[in-house]
Amino acid sequence: MKKILVSAALLASGIAMFPNAMASGALNVDDAAIVEPHACQFESWARFNRDRTERWFMPACNATGNLEIAAGGAVQRDVQGLYMAHTQIQLKTVLRELQTNAVGIGLIAGTDGETEAGSRERSLHSYAKIPVTLSLSDDAFLLHANLGITYSDTQHTARMTWGMGMEKLLSRRFMVIAEIYGEHKGKPSYQAGLRTVLLPDRIDFSTTFGNAFGRESAGQFVALAIRFIVPGLLP
Repeated sequence: MKKILVSAALLASGIAMFPNAMASGALNVDDAAIVEPHACQFESWARFNRDRTERWFMPACNATGNLEIAAGGAVQRDVQGLYMAHTQIQLKTVLRELQTNAVGIGLIAGTDGETEAGSRERSLHSYAKIPVTLSLSDDAFLLHANLGITYSDTQHTARMTWGMGMEKLLSRRFMVIAEIYGEHKGKPSYQAGLRTVLLPDRIDFSTTFGNAFGRESAGQFVALAIRFIVPGLLP
């Protein structure tokens, strides 16, 4: 627990060094919204498994009005030591803007360079998905659905991906978040937790727990995520 608390403090201080919505970075299911025009968001999260720790940093900006560009990566530590586990770039746009008590639709495409934990072999994955978000009860309850495809440039194979998520507002400061996601012919995984708003529309912090169905304790993880949104950062 001490290790997790220390890492959370490092996440917060690391993002605060930069010059001064949407699904949190630690979540797999996306919503159908992007950061507002000329704004940037700085997300960082840590995922703690039994045998490894993964730390992400993923900034995203919207310079054009309807195109969010995100780029970042993850550093991971396992029994062999520290290494760059992921390098990622992603584009996201809105096809139908999400309104209160209505439906929003988006489009996402990106690439993810992944390094295998044991062999340290490098592989590249390309992906695309359509996120759909339904707003209910004046935005107090949001439902998210994702359908997509991922292609392995190394194995030359494609797989369908899917996900369902929800956000339930408990109060002005607290929100329950949960999701289930997976790939075609694979065991699905789940993640659930609490999001805390530290500064409305600017800073939030999430704590989640997850696992793959049927894996007992082997696949369990805890994730801590923090996000800073900076409006008007771009001209």
